[in-house]
Amino acid sequence: VRQYDDPPAAAATCSQRDKKLNRHYVAAITPGPDAQDERRYAAAVLAQVLGDEDGSRLYWALIEPGLCDEADFAHHSMDQAGYYVVYASCAPDRAEQVERILLETIDGYVNDIDPTEIERAKNKLATEATLHGENTGGRMRSLGGQWTYLGTYTPLEEEVAKIMAIGVDEVRRLIEARPFTPRTVARLGPE
Repeated sequence: VRQYDDPPAAAATCSQRDKKLNRHYVAAITPGPDAQDERRYAAAVLAQVLGDEDGSRLYWALIEPGLCDEADFAHHSMDQAGYYVVYASCAPDRAEQVERILLETIDGYVNDIDPTEIERAKNKLATEATLHGENTGGRMRSLGGQWTYLGTYTPLEEEVAKIMAIGVDEVRRLIEARPFTPRTVARLGPE
């Protein structure tokens, strides 16, 4: 029988410098819902709103104004463990500003949830799930993951319905139950 102890999470920071680099990178990791947690649907919506490559909060806060060239927020759910990861790369002289905006954007979202962003994210996720379900390989990977993690089969229509059922309240409850702490922040930049 497998032991499912909660993975340890730490509030920590680490920094590395490398003379071969000319960009600054910052990443943070924090616990999130696992594959067995129904809140994974709200986490997927949240990740779209905060970190999608086009039109997300991080896009408008960091990429569109030209402060960094890449910014991302993602949720990953695995067997009895899940996490969020946030990431950005920028010019070294903007490192502190980018990290501050990056963390303020995710930490402040619970106080500024926009229902239209939630709707856009749900529509995009539902469309992606549907298209993924029409691809044989994509559907088989999804079925294999469901069976491995959950021991059940969830029809595509049910998956889409669970995504579409997410609203502002579910996202707010998720963030309140699982705030983006403790988190480990890692920085990598030039010497």
